[in-house]
Amino acid sequence: MPVPVPDLQIAYGHVYGLCFVILVPARMSDVRTAVLRAARDFSCSRWLRFELSDERPLSFRGGQYVIVDTGLVLPDGRIRKRAYSMLSPDSDVQCFELGVFRLAGGEGSELLNQLSEGSELRFTAPWGKLHVPDDLGERSGPVWLIATDSGMSAALGMLRGAALAPHLSRLQLWHFRTHADAYLSEAFLHEQLGSLADLCPEPLASVHAPLRSLELQHWLEERLNKAGELPAQVYLIGDGILACQATAQLIAAGLPEEQIQSESFFNHEKKSKLT
Repeated sequence: MPVPVPDLQIAYGHVYGLCFVILVPARMSDVRTAVLRAARDFSCSRWLRFELSDERPLSFRGGQYVIVDTGLVLPDGRIRKRAYSMLSPDSDVQCFELGVFRLAGGEGSELLNQLSEGSELRFTAPWGKLHVPDDLGERSGPVWLIATDSGMSAALGMLRGAALAPHLSRLQLWHFRTHADAYLSEAFLHEQLGSLADLCPEPLASVHAPLRSLELQHWLEERLNKAGELPAQVYLIGDGILACQATAQLIAAGLPEEQIQSESFFNHEKKSKLT
């Protein structure tokens, strides 16, 4: 019998403004199941709430994600998998919530958008590197959370997590999206946030628009000029190209590299080529 080869996962990082990508062995994790208990449909996306099929708690950190088994088999025999960030608070260890775009031809998107209540989902979790540094309370300045597109899912998860709770009074949240209901809906996001943070929506060109990168670059330049002080911590979540660009821009402005964290949801290949 051939020895199973572990799946590889992509890891991203940045050193002095240069973004890189490497392949590392995926962590071995138990495949678990959860049952869809509720769903809410929006014009371009869907919200889903799952309950674990067993009583083992799902211990995770706000901002982390699950990897979903789509049930589709790749030519090499491996299962097609897709990652989705958990929107739910990490205090809820028996349930988790996901948000998914409606993407024609998207394996994970089609599965989750067609899933009916009572259906079962196979997944592994938790995954993801976003975290709140232990020394954040000792740093001066605001905490910036900048999400683009579906990156708002991880942002919402972080905001509803226990670790960020002591810092919410100085947190500033922006969501860059192509239109008000591009991902879930602004009304729904405000509902989920409650009094945790003020959501500042910002317009953004579509993913393939030539001016998309310039829009964020100009916005960040203006924000840095107006701020008066550098942030204590910055989170960049969503578009990999924009996260890489903003990382370099923040470092050039004097923010230490270790005070920037990013999680890329798409544009991974292009991001790895940026300098």
